[in-house]
Amino acid sequence: LDGFPGRPLFAVKSNPDEQVLRCLWDAGIRCFDTASLVEIELVKSLFPEATCYFMGPVRLLGAARRAYEEFGVRNFVVDHMNALEILKGEVPMADCMVFARMVTPSKYSQYDFSSKFGASPDKAAELLQAIEATGARPSLAFNVGSLVRQPDAYRDALASATDVLTRAGVDIHELDIGGGYPARYGGIDVE
Repeated sequence: LDGFPGRPLFAVKSNPDEQVLRCLWDAGIRCFDTASLVEIELVKSLFPEATCYFMGPVRLLGAARRAYEEFGVRNFVVDHMNALEILKGEVPMADCMVFARMVTPSKYSQYDFSSKFGASPDKAAELLQAIEATGARPSLAFNVGSLVRQPDAYRDALASATDVLTRAGVDIHELDIGGGYPARYGGIDVE
């Protein structure tokens, strides 16, 4: 909390143990990156006043509606136009912040999520414009991957984000820079 100028979100999928979550809450974490209703239910059962971000780009039909109505979730992510259309049918968009997730292929990560999630830069720019048109607060998200070995992964992703925002011409409310921060891992060198 002291070393990061933004708002840290703990990704519950990385360790959903209640003891870990309580330790983080006690340390001051109030926002959680949740990828499923199960994770949202867990966080809200422990900390009713926590803010959950439903950041799983793939959701079952009705999951966003339930997250919105039962748990007060107001932050969602989409990575393609069809997902935005589905979200529009489930939640009042003007009451929500919606992140467009863009791909950030990285040669620096052990596990590159860009093959699974995210819109290309062109599509991300269009998606931001479409999000803004719904009345939602547009935001941008990326994840450089897991087990990143060099901080340059963030430099490259931020350059791509700058390009996307310039093309979109949309003022975003938040930028989610994901996880994957460089750290020493067993047998993996980090610069």
